[in-house]
Amino acid sequence: MRARSSLFTIFGEFVHPRGDIVWVGTIITWMNALGFSEPAVRAAVSRSTRTGWLEVQKIGRKSYYALTPEVRWRVHRAVGRLYQPLDSQWDNNWHILTYSIPESAREARDQFRKELLILGFGALQPGVWISPNNLCQEALQLAKIYQLEQFVDAFSGTRFGSRSAQELVQSTWDITDLNARYSSFLEHFITLPKISTPEDAFKAYVHMLHEYRKFLFIDPDLPRVLQPSTWHSRDAALLFRQHRATLEPSVSEFVNTTFEAL
Repeated sequence: MRARSSLFTIFGEFVHPRGDIVWVGTIITWMNALGFSEPAVRAAVSRSTRTGWLEVQKIGRKSYYALTPEVRWRVHRAVGRLYQPLDSQWDNNWHILTYSIPESAREARDQFRKELLILGFGALQPGVWISPNNLCQEALQLAKIYQLEQFVDAFSGTRFGSRSAQELVQSTWDITDLNARYSSFLEHFITLPKISTPEDAFKAYVHMLHEYRKFLFIDPDLPRVLQPSTWHSRDAALLFRQHRATLEPSVSEFVNTTFEAL
């Protein structure tokens, strides 16, 4: 776990639901529990502020931090995917995003592509992204955040072609690699470590959450009818939710007793 990525794991899980702003001392306490030194935490917070991911508000000698509005929208979306219902139904429609973004906006275009992966889109071909889920409005909102909306179009409709829908999925997303990653997650987290204190529970939960949320960057959230016959995404989701329920009382005790906001 890296300091900066762990920082956003705890912001999304513990700060966002509690009002989006937190004292830096709370951040340091939480990150210390995860094994990060205070200088490493302050450096990660400082870098995140400079890059526009966090914003600071000073009250007296205390500094409070919150996600910027743009990042808050992404975190809200990511958290929604973590805890959404399993086994969604499919209406047989495909949702298509197309763009032609000039080289002058290359940096924004590259970030936009990464965010499309988090939404659950896959690249069918250069400039053409697809999803079996109706995510077009979210994608257009994302394009607006990056000031790319004039280059982006979105469509929904029925697909015609000789390949099956499952074959299209296999060629758009690396399902084999994703399934192997889910298997590895299941093997690693099948049992919880020994928990003696609320801080132990916090550490164990954040470590599991940090690894599980990586799937948001690569999992297209396939409806059940499009899933391969052997698919470990659901198994991993159930294990994650089971362990979360087990750890939640102790984690909440640790978080609530250390949390300080405005």
